[in-house]
Amino acid sequence: MAICSLHFQPQGSTRGRYCAGMTASASSFPEPLVPELPPGTNAAAIRDALFDDERTAFVEQYQQAMAEATESLDLAPVLELLRAWHRTAIVSQRMGLAAYRQTMATVREIQQTGTSPTAEPADAPGGMYDILRERLGDDWRQTGGVPGNPA
Repeated sequence: MAICSLHFQPQGSTRGRYCAGMTASASSFPEPLVPELPPGTNAAAIRDALFDDERTAFVEQYQQAMAEATESLDLAPVLELLRAWHRTAIVSQRMGLAAYRQTMATVREIQQTGTSPTAEPADAPGGMYDILRERLGDDWRQTGGVPGNPA
């Protein structure tokens, strides 16, 4: 295969034409030049699957990434943004709107106060300490949580 460039030339003339040979065919690349995305990983599908503020944040970030890609001619950040938001959209849809809103309210409270309104202390009866003690034995604190590992 050759790449050729044609410049304006009078009919029948070969002046102004040059070609450069290519050594690799398009099929010889080990992976696709454009990474494949999971099904449903397009901007419109992601936007439609998101709720509330997440939808607004996605649209703003997508538009910014596309503007930057126009300047840099690099779509990699756009594709990474689509992958990340696709995961968020899947979780949002699986949770449903009510559970999603409750979860986001809990996240905001944790971010603001540093504590979870639903968390139980680790040392409460049946809490994490009891679970670790049951799984690792009474000496779990001295071993750093790893059986047979001296502290």
